[in-house]
Amino acid sequence: MTTDADRHSARQSCLQELPVVSGTTLAVPLELSDRNSGACVFVLPGVPTAQQVQALHTKVAEHSARLDAAVHTARLARLSGLARKSDVLRATLHLAHTLEHCDNLASTIDTQVARSLKLAKTDRALSIKIAEQQAALVARLAEPNHNATGRFTIMAVVSIFFFGLVLGCFAKHEQLWAAPAKITVGLLFSGLICFPSLYIFATLAGARASISQLAACLAGALALAGLLLLGFAPAVWIFAESTDSLGFMGSLAVGAWMIAIFFALRFLKSVIFASGGTQKGPLAIWSIVFLLVTLQMTTSLRPILGRSDILLTQEKKFFLQHWGDTFGSSIKPEINAIKPASPTVIPGSRNPYFEN
Repeated sequence: MTTDADRHSARQSCLQELPVVSGTTLAVPLELSDRNSGACVFVLPGVPTAQQVQALHTKVAEHSARLDAAVHTARLARLSGLARKSDVLRATLHLAHTLEHCDNLASTIDTQVARSLKLAKTDRALSIKIAEQQAALVARLAEPNHNATGRFTIMAVVSIFFFGLVLGCFAKHEQLWAAPAKITVGLLFSGLICFPSLYIFATLAGARASISQLAACLAGALALAGLLLLGFAPAVWIFAESTDSLGFMGSLAVGAWMIAIFFALRFLKSVIFASGGTQKGPLAIWSIVFLLVTLQMTTSLRPILGRSDILLTQEKKFFLQHWGDTFGSSIKPEINAIKPASPTVIPGSRNPYFEN
């Protein structure tokens, strides 16, 4: 058990860079990498002699490399998520910087390797910067009055509503208000019913985020997805006004949603990892569940692209089955071919063409 006296002896040994004897306790300084310092504390049966101090000092110096590696490993084990990754990247950058300024670098490695080290250094510096920004976002969301959840939700509602309005231009009429309303409500409802499972899976992943933090993260992910859908809206509008194929428009809308949800879930994963998450499996499972829920919602709230006499159908159907049934359909009403009318023969009348 380490006592305060042991810590004081170790601190004095680090400051003086010399062995410090305090009663039966001996603190020997240890040289560590990355500008860190430490000391090995020995509790002996009696007061150490000069020969014992010198012998232990020599023994510690012989095993300094192994002790340094053990201390570094123990430090990494206490870190989690992006903090561990940032520490490893910082150590790699330190090594790259040292190799870059070696006088005999050209004789030990070729020019291509030196260029690769410089590129790796720039890339890893950017990764550390992104990790620091994500950590700053998590710290900001940890504050009690961040007000981020409401702002993200408003941003998501507005952007998704305008994307739904573009989809409503395909069938027009009542779909100009029904389609955006269904899409907005369906997506918000999907996030609401999936939020409890997100909190559970984020905890299983090792994240140390509160419910308010996680709610703000999910709202931010939906806002990001909405902004991406809003960016796709002009291109989708062109096809909504120029084609009548339900299958093509459905594929275009689902494709835009898949791209948007990919970046939204990646943002959510990075924020959860910045809050201490280390396991990817639970988040991957939740992402699949959330994606399936949103796709099924497009079938439960049908029709969204086409028209119908009723606002919401009561028929139960899986979304893949619904897509298969409507893929070859068209928004145009079928035009029945006009058949020539058969001549009407009135009994007792004469036909001059058959008379002699």
